[in-house]
Amino acid sequence: MLGRFHAKISNKMEVIGLVWRVSSDSSLYQCLRRTKLNCLNGDAFLKYTSIKLPDTSASWYDKRLSLEECKTVCLKNCSCIAYANLDIRNGGSGCLLWFDNIVDMRKHPDQGQDIYIRLASSELDHKKKRRNKKHTGTLAGVIAFVIGLTVLVLVTSAFRKKIELVTTYNEF
Repeated sequence: MLGRFHAKISNKMEVIGLVWRVSSDSSLYQCLRRTKLNCLNGDAFLKYTSIKLPDTSASWYDKRLSLEECKTVCLKNCSCIAYANLDIRNGGSGCLLWFDNIVDMRKHPDQGQDIYIRLASSELDHKKKRRNKKHTGTLAGVIAFVIGLTVLVLVTSAFRKKIELVTTYNEF
């Protein structure tokens, strides 16, 4: 299931595993999946925070379910592409599921909610690899700095010893 995600142009947001395309009427961007979901092969969810929840015309809810139960229900239905708490008061309760399309989802830093978007497990692996590359680069920089500092200390120490020897030799 590819699924389409729509958002107003001014509020286009990055969603891992999805790519933006301008819709035919040029008033909306469509966000299309880079990798097709594989319901039987371990799709997973990625949490997005501070989101204005999408239009609920293609959704279903159950006030009795917890967020974990909501995730389980969504995973069992291959057309379910996202889930969230129905009511965010008092720690959250209820379950809201989206099917097939997500329309008008955007960042809302002041009053947004959390939403969990279904991604192919390979997309999450891709995200982990990017994060690991970033950590590897940081680690390489730290190691290079430590080696450089060590060389500087050794050269400075050797230079001081040489000056001490010359000074001692000149005193005799």
